[in-house]
Amino acid sequence: MYSVSPHRDTPNLWDNKDVQFPLSNDEHAAIARYLSGIKKQLQDVSDLFRTRYGNASEIGTESLETLAAVARLECKFLNMEETGQQEEELAVVNHR
Repeated sequence: MYSVSPHRDTPNLWDNKDVQFPLSNDEHAAIARYLSGIKKQLQDVSDLFRTRYGNASEIGTESLETLAAVARLECKFLNMEETGQQEEELAVVNHR
């Protein structure tokens, strides 16, 4: 049974038992590239807004908060993978 996302008429992937975890190396690399690209684009937009409207403007502040959120997401994603690799290494050592 799927729960529907409030933003789109698509199934919630967390409830989908067919989704494979962890991500493959190719999937991980693609997501890391996407997040990096999104962060770069948001940096450019934030710089533009802050230059045009000022650092203290509502749109300048919002653009910085959005950029910070994507940077946190990228960091958590990369740390999640590192933690997963460490757990896999421990599992291999424990099986020896």
